[in-house]
Amino acid sequence: MKEAIIAGITAALTAFLQNIILGWFNFDYSIYRDGFDMFLILIDFGSFMIMFLLIFKVLKKLFIKDDE
Repeated sequence: MKEAIIAGITAALTAFLQNIILGWFNFDYSIYRDGFDMFLILIDFGSFMIMFLLIFKVLKKLFIKDDE
């Protein structure tokens, strides 16, 4: 249950940070407006996944203590 809460918080935080960071680079991509471009999709999705995984790992390490 704790991991699901951490994942939800991470997704919201990642979406917020991604908008800020990609806004600095004037990167504004929408598949509906700009059409299908694999390179732009990889930038958009890849940056989200990298940030999500980093933030998730940090939050998990801070808030979930393993008994190892």
